[in-house]
Amino acid sequence: MAEAAVTALLGGATSAAASYLGAQTTAKAAKEAAALQQKRYEQAVSYQQPYLTAGTNALTLYNDATGATGSDAQKAYYESFQTDPGFTASVNYGLSKIEASAAASGMGLSGNTLAALQDYSQTSLSNAYQTRLNNLYKTATLGASAANALTSAATSSASSTSSTLLAAASSEASALTSAVNSLTGSAKSLASYYYGS
Repeated sequence: MAEAAVTALLGGATSAAASYLGAQTTAKAAKEAAALQQKRYEQAVSYQQPYLTAGTNALTLYNDATGATGSDAQKAYYESFQTDPGFTASVNYGLSKIEASAAASGMGLSGNTLAALQDYSQTSLSNAYQTRLNNLYKTATLGASAANALTSAATSSASSTSSTLLAAASSEASALTSAVNSLTGSAKSLASYYYGS
């Protein structure tokens, strides 16, 4: 009789331990999966970060150029643009071509030549400035796309990670409930055996 009671108690304890250990294994795997999801998210952030930074910087310059950040910032941007080595080299090359053409035709620095030089300078400045604004806008848009991708990745990662961790917690809770039920059942069986029901 005592052997039956011990067997019932050991069976309940074994069942409880198996449930709990199984849940621990499941929970550990879920937590590892959540950590891997976090690592992959951080990796995605590192891939997008240069585009986000470039886009942010371009947006700042674009806002300066268009006057959105105030007239002082716009003036500083414009002055910096006019002294940009790439722009000045391009304009100087074009001006030297006009002067060389005028000299070759014997026009020198005539009124027509001076008008052509001024027109070329103004047109070059306007075109280059507009091209620069377009390029800044495109780069700012690239940054916005990176920000959207990161927002989407963050939302997805948070959703997946929380689902995985909730599943782990649910598994542990279920196993603990099962273990308690198993031990309670064994105790009832043991009490029934000794005291009758």
